[in-house]
Amino acid sequence: MVQEQLPYHPDFIKIWYIVKKDTSNSEVAARKYLPVIKAIIDEAHNNNLKVAVHATERITAQLAVENGCDFLVHSVDDEIVSADFVQLLKRNKTILCPTLIVHDGYLKTFGQKRDISNHELLKGDPFQLGSLLDLKHLTDTALVNNYMNRVNSSKSVAQLSLADSISKVNLKKLSDAGVLIVTGTDAGNIGTLHASSYLAELNAMQKSGMSNWQIIQASTINGAKVLNKENEFGTVAVGKKANPILLEANPIENLEDIIRINRVINRGVVFNPDTLFKETPTELAQRQLNGYNFRNMEAFLEPYSDDVEIYNYPDKLLYKWKEALRKKYSERFANNPNLHCELLGRIVQGNVVIDKERVQLID
Repeated sequence: MVQEQLPYHPDFIKIWYIVKKDTSNSEVAARKYLPVIKAIIDEAHNNNLKVAVHATERITAQLAVENGCDFLVHSVDDEIVSADFVQLLKRNKTILCPTLIVHDGYLKTFGQKRDISNHELLKGDPFQLGSLLDLKHLTDTALVNNYMNRVNSSKSVAQLSLADSISKVNLKKLSDAGVLIVTGTDAGNIGTLHASSYLAELNAMQKSGMSNWQIIQASTINGAKVLNKENEFGTVAVGKKANPILLEANPIENLEDIIRINRVINRGVVFNPDTLFKETPTELAQRQLNGYNFRNMEAFLEPYSDDVEIYNYPDKLLYKWKEALRKKYSERFANNPNLHCELLGRIVQGNVVIDKERVQLID
């Protein structure tokens, strides 16, 4: 399997090492597959490739590290790790990427309990974000209700809460001991958006007890160390690649300042971040729709200009100015908390976007 990947020049080899559903005895199952794990690690190392292992169980993480894996992705969430486990990672210089928020994204999406932040509504991919609410209008209601009932059950909620608390305790324990931690979100999984999920992951790491400085290191120099690139980038130093970002304020004092980007420098060229991507009219329309469906008034109003005019077709002016829109829709959202707008079709002509929508009350 490793040989098959070599023509594609991978940065590293990743293994899924998941055994909890294989048998009631995880260690027996983990050791059954261990010869395969070891063979992959050895062959990757023979070809100068590092190995990342998906291991959320303590036994699979332990066996992977003992047999030479370089990088653990995701948190051990089935038990609090021991001092021996911590020392094993330190001794082997194994790096950990905890991805604290990814599991929660699945359950909140399938359970239809998404609580999207302003940041994600404004900066996340609007089409991917909008798809998270598709369950509210899919015709296969039996499937939808099965998902919702299962993930909202007291058993599932308790399991997530336990796994989440164990993950946070383990991250604090490993970080305090000096194990190298790197930031990652596992974005692309259901409910975890590319790029905009980064801030939520940082906040989760902070809640685990990591300091802002440790989190900044995890997002810069430690990430470079994953692929032995720390001499090329990761810190500002003479001889390194000068591709920094300049912030409006200090994230060491307030972690959320990490998204207040003033300038981006790439290969010596300075960019205003607001000019890097031109938002299309379609994206603007989708962001407005997302703000409506998530009942976020600020995100709903943000795409409109201050002097917006609302008409009944073809020419009856209903009201004007953004504040009039705020008043109207604040009342509507308050009186109809279960409103959901389904996009049935979209016509785009230049900078004109015409949406065909169906608005309904969803129980």
